[in-house]
Amino acid sequence: MVKKTMDRQAYLRYFSKVIRWRLPPDEAADVTADYAELLNARPGDGQVPLKQLGHPFTAALRIKSSKEYRCWMAVFSILALFSAYFLCGLFNRWWTLRAFNEVLFYLSVGLAALWSRKSARGRGEKRSCPGLPAALLGLLGLGAVFTGVTAALLHAFSLRLMPGEWYGPVIYSTLRILGCVSFIAGWAGLVNCRMRDGRWLSLTVLGFTLLFLCLTTVWFLRSLNNISIVQFWMGRHIVIPAMIGTMGVIWSLC
Repeated sequence: MVKKTMDRQAYLRYFSKVIRWRLPPDEAADVTADYAELLNARPGDGQVPLKQLGHPFTAALRIKSSKEYRCWMAVFSILALFSAYFLCGLFNRWWTLRAFNEVLFYLSVGLAALWSRKSARGRGEKRSCPGLPAALLGLLGLGAVFTGVTAALLHAFSLRLMPGEWYGPVIYSTLRILGCVSFIAGWAGLVNCRMRDGRWLSLTVLGFTLLFLCLTTVWFLRSLNNISIVQFWMGRHIVIPAMIGTMGVIWSLC
C-alpha cells in the first residue's frame, strides 16, 4: 500500500530508481515518462491513481524483465561475489590460492570491461559523467598514499630502523584499510553503472585492481623470508596486474 504522505513526485522518484535497475537507461526513462503522464492525467491530489498503481516497488516489478536485465544481474552477482571473496582474503590465510586469485582477478576485469562496452552501445553523444572523475582521482590518490606508506615501511624494515614486530601489524592494517576502501568503491561503481552511466564500471575495475594488489601483497609478506627478493616479486606479481587493471579502467572509460 502506498504511504499516505507519498505524493506524485515522491512516487515517481521511488519508481524511477527501481525501474532504472531493471531496465536500460533509455527504456527506463520512457517507462517513467509513461507513469508520469498517467499520474498527471487525473485532477485532484492523485491519491486514486497512486492506489491503483500500488507501491512503486511493486509497480516496477510488474514490468517484465528482459534478457539484458538477466545478463546484468549475472554480471553484478559475479563481480560482487568475487570482490567479497578478495576482501575476505585480506583477513584470512588464503595465500595458498594465489594462482586461483589471479584467474578470478583477470576474469573480473575482463567481464567488467566487456559489460561496460556493451552498455555503451547505442549511446549517442558522450555525456558528461558527474562525480566519476573525482571518484577515480580520489581512489588513485588514496592508493598512491597507502602504497607509499607500505613501501616506506618495507624500506625501514630492511634497514632495521624499528623493532621487527612493529612492522607486520602496521603494514597489514594499512593494506586492509586500502582494501576495504577499494571494496566499497567497487560496489559504488557497480551500482552507479546501472543507475547512472556504464562508465562507472571504470571505478569498479580500479577498486578490483587495488583490492587484488592488497591481497597479493599480504600473501607475499606472509610468505616472505628474504627481503632482498622484493623487487623481483614486484616485477612479477604487481606490475602485470597493475597494467591489466589500468587498461581495464581506460577501456571502461572509452
